[in-house]
Amino acid sequence: MLQFAGEVLASYAKLFVFDDLYIDKSVFVEMEDLNIESSATVVDETNIKTMPIDALPLSERTRNALIKNQILYVEDLEKKKKAELLLMKGV
Repeated sequence: MLQFAGEVLASYAKLFVFDDLYIDKSVFVEMEDLNIESSATVVDETNIKTMPIDALPLSERTRNALIKNQILYVEDLEKKKKAELLLMKGV
């Protein structure tokens, strides 16, 4: 589940900040392999958005930059626009 959350965060980062972000796909698991029922998926998406940034496998530098800029949850990152992220110190 944590790997999927990392993929979501990396996707958002790619959309907002990085044009050629390298993501090592070998660490990801296909959703079909997880055997999750469709009703459980909806709950998991909500849980991912409310997941704290501290729980994600990020580098210490990235985590600190996000926290200093008041991005404490994945949901907070999702709400930011590209221009806002580019203006943040350390991002």
